[in-house]
Amino acid sequence: MTQANTTRPFHEKVWNKTRYAFSFIYRKQLSLVYQLDYTCPYGERARQLPPPYTMRSPEKPADLDALASLLNSDGDFGHWTAERIDRDYLQQLIRPDAATLLFHGKDLIGNCGTIDGSSRRHKTGIIMWMIIRTPHRGKGLAKYLWYRTLNFFAEEHYEKILLTTDMQRLPAIRFYLCRRLLPGHESLYSYIQWRITVKRLGSLTC
Repeated sequence: MTQANTTRPFHEKVWNKTRYAFSFIYRKQLSLVYQLDYTCPYGERARQLPPPYTMRSPEKPADLDALASLLNSDGDFGHWTAERIDRDYLQQLIRPDAATLLFHGKDLIGNCGTIDGSSRRHKTGIIMWMIIRTPHRGKGLAKYLWYRTLNFFAEEHYEKILLTTDMQRLPAIRFYLCRRLLPGHESLYSYIQWRITVKRLGSLTC
C-alpha cells in the first residue's frame, strides 16, 4: 500500500468508487438514501432533546479523546485515536461545527457527523455513523442526533444524504426506514441483501 493510500480520509475509502474498490466488509453493508425535506424543522425538533441529555459540536481537545473512546467501545469502527479523529473525521466535516456530541450529564454517550460526498451532478452528504452507547439505546435519543445532523446538511443546501449500516443492525435499519430513507441498490448483490433484510424485519411499524 502506498503512503498516499494510508493517508486518505476514511470516508473516501468507503465511498469513492473511482479510487477504491469496496472492501469485503463494506460490500456486506446496506446503503440507504434520504432526500432532504426543506419543509421539515430539523433544528427545532433537535432542540426538543429532554434533560439531562445535551448536544453540542466538538469544541475542545478533550472531545477528541472522549470521541475516540466512544468509537472504540462499539468494536465495529476499527481503532481510533485522538489524532485519527481529527484527521479522518473532524477535518472532513462539511463545516467545522457539523458534528454532534450527545452527552448524559458530562459523559459522552453518542455521536453523529457530516461528510461531503458530492458529485458534479448532485450535492450529496454522507453520514459517517450514528452511535449511542448501549445503556442509552432504546430511549428515543437517535432521532435528536438525526435531526441535528440533517439540519447541518439543510443549512448547507444539500440535496440528498447517503449512509451505510450493517445487515445485523435491525433496530438501526428500522429507524432509518421509518424516517423515509430508501434502500440504495448499487448492485444485484445489494438488491439480494435488501430482500433478505426486509424479510428479517417483518412488518414495519413506525
